[in-house]
Amino acid sequence: MAVTPPPGYTPPPTDLPQRGDRATFSNRVDAWVTWFSTVILTQLAAMIASAYANAVDATASAALALGYRDTANSAATAAQAARDLAQGYRDSALTYRDQAAASATAAASSAAGVTASSTTSLTVGNGNKVFTVPAGKQFLVGVPMVAASAGTPTAKMFGSVVSYSGTSLTLNITSFGGTGTFGDWSISPAGNIGATGGTAGGQLTSALDEKKGTDLASAATIDPWSTGGNTMALTGSIKITGVAPAPQPGARRTMVAKGAPVIEASAALIVKGGSTALVAGDEVDIEAETTTQFLITVRRGDGSATAPSSFRNIEVLTSSQPWVAKVSGPHQIILQGAAASAGAAIAISGGAAAASGASTAGGVVKTFNAVAGDSYMLNLGAGGAAVVLSAGSANIAVAGNDATDSTFTGPGVSLTAGGGRKGNATVLASGTATALGAVGGTATGGDANYPGGGSGTATAIAGCAAATGGGAMPYRGLGMSSGTATATTAASNKAAASGGAGVGGKSGNATATTAATASAGGGYAGASPDVTNATGTPGAGTNTTFATVIGPLPLSSPGGAASASGNSGTSASGGGGGATVASTNALSGGTTMGGGGGALATTTGNSDSTTGSSSFGGASGALAVTDTTASFSGIKTVGAGGAAFAIILSK
Repeated sequence: MAVTPPPGYTPPPTDLPQRGDRATFSNRVDAWVTWFSTVILTQLAAMIASAYANAVDATASAALALGYRDTANSAATAAQAARDLAQGYRDSALTYRDQAAASATAAASSAAGVTASSTTSLTVGNGNKVFTVPAGKQFLVGVPMVAASAGTPTAKMFGSVVSYSGTSLTLNITSFGGTGTFGDWSISPAGNIGATGGTAGGQLTSALDEKKGTDLASAATIDPWSTGGNTMALTGSIKITGVAPAPQPGARRTMVAKGAPVIEASAALIVKGGSTALVAGDEVDIEAETTTQFLITVRRGDGSATAPSSFRNIEVLTSSQPWVAKVSGPHQIILQGAAASAGAAIAISGGAAAASGASTAGGVVKTFNAVAGDSYMLNLGAGGAAVVLSAGSANIAVAGNDATDSTFTGPGVSLTAGGGRKGNATVLASGTATALGAVGGTATGGDANYPGGGSGTATAIAGCAAATGGGAMPYRGLGMSSGTATATTAASNKAAASGGAGVGGKSGNATATTAATASAGGGYAGASPDVTNATGTPGAGTNTTFATVIGPLPLSSPGGAASASGNSGTSASGGGGGATVASTNALSGGTTMGGGGGALATTTGNSDSTTGSSSFGGASGALAVTDTTASFSGIKTVGAGGAAFAIILSK
């Protein structure tokens, strides 16, 4: 391998000194010495200088390297500190990560406790909604919640927890979105609904433009609250029997009929003028009395009244039967139930006898809309049967007989006139006998429900007899009662009897202290006065008839007269029958229509005796007999309760 000489290098002489060559030896030695001194030594000096320079450079480089080393050491120290700090940060981050994971787990567990899914099929709307949900949740009463359909998220209901027990969650829904019935509910906390503006009232500074909603199809239950407007068209002709729950009491909507549906009155739908058939153009206002009860007002498109102020056609029905509407439109029914019969008390050997009159049934008035051909059923209850007693030799106390209820049912109507209640009877060998008065029958289902007229209480001590008259049927909201009868004088063989109540007029109280006493019957719309130790004056009748209710049947008669002996007066209708206190063959007065029968009280049992009764509506008067002998003879009869009837009016 060839070696390249350094720069400036001169090769040595080629002739080496030879000992055998004395001639050239010296010259050749001189040449080599010269070469060595000039080339080798010069090159060596240069090399030494170069080595020195390199040594100087190496020293400087070593010093620089030491600086770099020290800097590197410092950087390494800083890096170690940074690494230790990073390690601390990493450890803190791991701790925070673990804490966050635990919080997330707790949050997920908490969220699962206040959320649920339900497959209960419910219709979107306000009011209480009951969902079937898993047990073990943390639903608290009063907490706001939202239930949204998973498949139709726009269908949602907002409300608060009413109750949560087992798997049953009840929410009181107060606002909602969308319509329809769903069974895929997702239930979760909703947060409080913020206040809306403009609810504090005050005066508007400009016109308020209400919005018209989408058309509403008639159905058994309509939902006017979800059409998106305050007014809407009502299409179709399906009968309407209900309204969906309102957002809040006081909410109002107006519908304009395009078809001809019937709106049927009920406890939830209070229809002014009663159930009614709509025609195109009629306007219907719906106002929420509560969220589930509504007041319905109909304004006819032709300006006519919803229900006429008077009716032209009158039917008086006195037997149970199907009834079919002859015309379409408003009708009115007055249903008067049957009355009961009074009690009978017969005391021998100077005992105390007390018997009370019977009460009348309740009365119902209902305006309803019927379509020609609609079928209804009228069931008229039976009046209380008469009480008949024959001769005997024992104390006898027999209560009267209750009447049965009367009903009228059909499309949009379900009425009950509760039958009258029987009179009572008490007989005691000694002491004070008391027969409590009867309470009037009840009534349900009508626009007006009137309780029946009751009877007064009878009180007698040993050796005396007391009996009260029958009650009168209700009229213009009042069922009149007969007066009390009291015979508590120390002297024996005294009797007290009160007359029958009149339609709108009570009979007077009768009190015997030193002599027998009887009050007269109450008049139509006028009471008879109280009496003591005397016979009373009949209550006056007014010159009036049942013109707007029963047409030709008059109620203008005064009450029947009271009688101390013999027979008392009668009243054609309206007034109560007169009472009788007598010793032989006694009769008390009765009535034809509505008034109560008079009572009979006597101190001898050796004759026939009959109390007053009413043909229609009124209750019979009681019979009380006391006798000093050990037996009684003759037939003792308490009249039957008045029959039920119905009056149907149409335009």
